[in-house]
Amino acid sequence: MPNSDSPLKRDILALRGDGSKFHFERLSETALSSAFVFTAPPNASGEEENSHVGDQYIYVIEGSAICRVSGVECEIKAGDFLTIPGGAPHSLRTGEETLFGISVIAPPESLPETSS
Repeated sequence: MPNSDSPLKRDILALRGDGSKFHFERLSETALSSAFVFTAPPNASGEEENSHVGDQYIYVIEGSAICRVSGVECEIKAGDFLTIPGGAPHSLRTGEETLFGISVIAPPESLPETSS
């Protein structure tokens, strides 16, 4: 019988931030990748771009945002999967709703600081 309390299993929805600020929660990390959930508050400006050494993958669970990757903008919404190549400058800009998603970065990196 499968173990429902396995350390490999996480309740993703229970880790959602309240939407008042950026929130990051690590799901797992190995020598090759790190996975985390993130919550972006409504009306986040998205002006500050960042980049990572390795590739970043984002799956949107709830909400929507405008994503800019290497100067190209696109809308992402619940159910979308986004690939951000390593080294590509990128940012997210939310509208009136909170964005909640899962991200994997390979190779692993430190989590961003949660805004106060």
